[in-house]
Amino acid sequence: MKKRMIALAGLTLLMGLSSCGDDDDDKAGAVYRVIITLNAVVSTDDFVSVTVAGTNQSSAVIDPLWRINGAAQPNVPIVVLDADDFTGSTKTYEIESVVPIDVLASGVQVINYGSPLTGSYRVEREGKVLVNEVINLTGDDSDFTRDDTFND
Repeated sequence: MKKRMIALAGLTLLMGLSSCGDDDDDKAGAVYRVIITLNAVVSTDDFVSVTVAGTNQSSAVIDPLWRINGAAQPNVPIVVLDADDFTGSTKTYEIESVVPIDVLASGVQVINYGSPLTGSYRVEREGKVLVNEVINLTGDDSDFTRDDTFND
């Protein structure tokens, strides 16, 4: 239920952003890539919320819109990851738009409640680095929060 609420909030944000501004039918959009690495996540202790959403002004429905670690994600309009996604062998997720998109909204919140938690958060547009953050959380209640919206 929590994932659905986060996804709905992200979709609502994107719809509002995409309806604002001037209409430029010549916009081609851009391919975005979000890379998140989290080490030492304990799903029963740590809070993790990663949400990535995008929109394309094209009237065509694009499916799949996302690739995660190279695998196409059909029927996934918004990518949502939580602590359970980082507790297995996969510690890094590369989320990439399959086609150029006009607006990208990406949000990350990690709250540490135990042993140190490290990682990184990176956003790229057409290979150009827009965000490059190091995550180093030590001690209870240490927090990393970042919300970004990019318009092509």
